[in-house]
Amino acid sequence: MKEPEVIFRLKSLGTFGHGGAYRTYVWIDPAKDMIGVVLLQRTNGGGVAEEINSFMAMAAAAIER
Repeated sequence: MKEPEVIFRLKSLGTFGHGGAYRTYVWIDPAKDMIGVVLLQRTNGGGVAEEINSFMAMAAAAIER
């Protein structure tokens, strides 16, 4: 899932973050004054997990302006 409309639809310009081992992920969105941390233990490797996308969608919906 590398299409820009999918990757950036939940993030503001200037958002940054980092993914780690076992599908951990953190992002900071200064425009929304939000920090998100996802700590999963998945060993099936590769890519952005659907769990992360779901969490980001719920977080964005919770602060919808």
